[in-house]
Amino acid sequence: MRIFIWHGYLLQGTGSNEYTTALARTLSAQGHDVTVFCQDPAGTIPGCEVIRPRLPGRLPVFVLDNYSDAEPGLVGDFSPAELDAYVEANAAAINAAGPADLLIANHLVLGGPVAAATGLPFLVKAHGSELEYAMRDDPGLCAWATESVRGSLGTVAAALVPLILDAYGLSGPALWVASSYVFLIAGAAVTLMMATLTFQLTPAERKERLAELRA
Repeated sequence: MRIFIWHGYLLQGTGSNEYTTALARTLSAQGHDVTVFCQDPAGTIPGCEVIRPRLPGRLPVFVLDNYSDAEPGLVGDFSPAELDAYVEANAAAINAAGPADLLIANHLVLGGPVAAATGLPFLVKAHGSELEYAMRDDPGLCAWATESVRGSLGTVAAALVPLILDAYGLSGPALWVASSYVFLIAGAAVTLMMATLTFQLTPAERKERLAELRA
């Protein structure tokens, strides 16, 4: 299977960077043809092709970091025109690499919009950084992310749960029963959080929604 992975940042250091590198290595080791799109000027992953899309301007980030040859700026400080140009440039770079069976995009924003713009079958991996540092208190970004992932094959939010439970000695049916409970609880929490971010619920309204989930 030919798999594209889009990650708009570096390939080491932070959680999503390390996740991207580990995912690409694993998929390549399984025999897949993997291409990674990122902004790491010296990025290499054994067994994978790494492509750096050309940016039309600044690099939208969630937390300011050092980039040797790119100008980072917080996502919330970008104009709609700047964000659209960024999405178009990355989608064009992905499509220029040829067809793929699957595109895995990191981050609901901006991975969701980039992946949706390519027209390829895609999954989106949510990370805490965009939820905490960009989408929180920004209904516009929440709405954009929601609309972008409607056409996806799915959104991944807790891929490490089974691995963590396995490390504590759970295996077989017990592992998946425990994972199911974790996913159920996490799903209710994420649903409530997204409702809060999108509709700006007051504390009283949040308590009311939580009571409804528990009923």
